[in-house]
Amino acid sequence: MFNFEGCRCVTCRQTLQQGDDIVVCPDCGAPYHRECYDRAGVCLLKDRHAPDFEWVPGPDERPVQEEPAAEQADTALYCPNCGEGNPAGSRQCANCGAVLAAGAVWDMPYVDPSETVDGIALTDWAAYIGGAAHSYLFRFKRMALTGRRIAFSFWAMMFGPLYFFYRKMWKAAAVFSALYLLTEIPSVLALLVVTESPFFTWLSYETLLSMNNVAVVLAWLLRAAAALLAVDLYRRDAGSKISRILQQYPAGRDRQIALAVQGGVSMPAVILAITGLLVLCYCLVPLMGPNLSIVYEMMGL
Repeated sequence: MFNFEGCRCVTCRQTLQQGDDIVVCPDCGAPYHRECYDRAGVCLLKDRHAPDFEWVPGPDERPVQEEPAAEQADTALYCPNCGEGNPAGSRQCANCGAVLAAGAVWDMPYVDPSETVDGIALTDWAAYIGGAAHSYLFRFKRMALTGRRIAFSFWAMMFGPLYFFYRKMWKAAAVFSALYLLTEIPSVLALLVVTESPFFTWLSYETLLSMNNVAVVLAWLLRAAAALLAVDLYRRDAGSKISRILQQYPAGRDRQIALAVQGGVSMPAVILAITGLLVLCYCLVPLMGPNLSIVYEMMGL
């Protein structure tokens, strides 16, 4: 729809101005000055009226969009893949077909487009989180309403620090990785002693086994803590990053792209973390003693 300012009256061909008394043909949508239409008594395009006919402005006319259309443009979802603007609520990009993170949120019964969580609009949360926005927004909203910080995460329980790397939670990933590595120290030292490493002959194998039993319990407690705190940690980490993005990009295409790029998940971070662990294990090989048969037995070789 247009407000017809900048279009031409079909009868007198004068440009329609703001404040003019304008009427529109109910059949084809052609605009007229009211006095022009009353004088003619009929739409001058009546002979062309048909189910598939609709008046369109000429190439030299510059109709102005109504305000609601402008507001819709301001809230458009910009595709992180190609940058194309899409109407609010879109599920896929009309240009490249990529899934729009914020598009699938509004058909969920527990989500109100006008709601916020921690002062951040759900559209911004969804654009940052990505494909799992449904699950996380439901949990974030429930946690905000109840004030509870505990929510079980199966993936954090299964994968530990790798979950935090995957969700781009760098601080939490570093802390949990360090704690997990600390719980592995007794078992690593026991392995070095049993291979008769000349660097650790002063350590007692029996003492290390006792320490390892305690470390195993601590590792499971750490895994449980990660599972119970991961969602709240993600909420706080993501909320902090989103707030910084909103300050840097007040609105529009750049905000949507920044949220999608800086948010989402990172499989390369997971691969890099696993690679780092393998490199660390490889660095232990020179410290082992000559009795490697025990290692082969443990590996079933």
